[in-house]
Formats: sequence, C-alpha cells, structure tokens
Amino acid sequence: MLKSRPTGTTTRVDYYRAGSAASALSPADLPDGLIEEAEILHVSGITPLLSPSAREAVRVAVERAVAAGTTVSLDVNHRSRLGSAEHLAELLEDVLEHVDVLFGGTEELAPLAPQIDGNDARALLTALARPGREVVAKLGPDGAAALVDAQLHEAAGHRVDVVDTVGAGDAFVAGYLSARLDGRDVAARLERANACGALACTAPGDWEGAPDGAALEAFLHGGEADPVSR
Repeated sequence: MLKSRPTGTTTRVDYYRAGSAASALSPADLPDGLIEEAEILHVSGITPLLSPSAREAVRVAVERAVAAGTTVSLDVNHRSRLGSAEHLAELLEDVLEHVDVLFGGTEELAPLAPQIDGNDARALLTALARPGREVVAKLGPDGAAALVDAQLHEAAGHRVDVVDTVGAGDAFVAGYLSARLDGRDVAARLERANACGALACTAPGDWEGAPDGAALEAFLHGGEADPVSR
C-alpha cells in the first residue's frame, strides 16, 4: 500500500495486492479455536474482493462463528479499486444473513438493498434490519445512526481540525464494538464511535490517532484541556 498527498486536502491510496500474502488467505489459515473463543468476529468487505480463497476464508470464518454462537460483525468497507459495489454485494450474500452488527456508509450500504433510495438513511437501515441485528450507518462529520430493535438512534458528529481521514471509518467501528463489549447502551456506543473516528482524523496515518481511555475521556468531557502533556 502506498499512500500519498497529491494536494494539501486530498489523499490517494494505491494498493498492490496481486500475489500478496493477503490474497493467498484461505480457510486453512484460520486458527483452531480462536473464533470459537471470541466474543465478536469482525470481518471486512475488503477481504472477499482479494481472491476466491480469501472470500472462502471469510465464509468459513463466519460459518464457524455462527456455529459457536460468536457475534458476527461486518464493515462493508468498499474499495472501488478492488471491485464494484454491486460485485461486492454479490460476494457478501453468503455471509450477510449471519451478520449481527452491520456497518457502512450509506453509499456502501445502498447496494445491499438496491430497492431502497440510498439517500434515505432511515429507509436503508430499516431495509437491512433483521431481528437481533444492529445496522450502523457512518455519516462522517454528520455523525452516525443505528437501528437496533426497531429503534432509530442518532448521534451528532464532532468538528475537528482534519489532518488525515484515512482510518477514521475503522476507528469508528473499533469504538462502537469496544463500547458494545463494555456493555454500553447504543447511545454510548455511538458516542464512543464518533469520538474515535474524529480523533483518527486529527493525526497523520491510519492508526496514530487511535485514542486510549484517557484520551477519549478528555476529548468527550475534558473541555478546553491543555494540548501539551507534561
């Protein structure tokens, strides 16, 4: 992966995955017992587009999670240079029915429910809802929305000085899932997710802005704290 900044406000990411170790991923690479012992299995829409064997690895991983009663989380995470959104939707058909927590931007979720106007976030979330499933829409600076148990939850985003947006979506998901594991309610999950996504945008790099608990607390409740830690 090569990441560049053509201008001060744009980022370009080029992937060279043909023949890579990731593209050779297969079910044989899945460790025994690990999925069965986990609380959540999180998979990405990137992996099925890498190769047929990688797609099969995702399918088998989800199959094992379902058999073990492990929660399955999926971030659509569409990468247009790997394939079209419509093709990704086809590849995800086998696993989508087993997904307990579904993440995506509205433009990523729309191909999963082509009969719905992709500009209508609530209709889109409703179309993708299933009993027991949480559908979470990442709305960038506008925050997020989640449909859980037929109830719509909305949370405003944060205004920050943006340095680099790459990695913000992954940080959002990490925040939501970590709050879920901590037993927080949906409002608190969205609050942490939005904070993690916003903080990721304030540092260069994909993960360098990922906060720990203290940084999250300071961001959410610390007010105008001294930006220098001494």
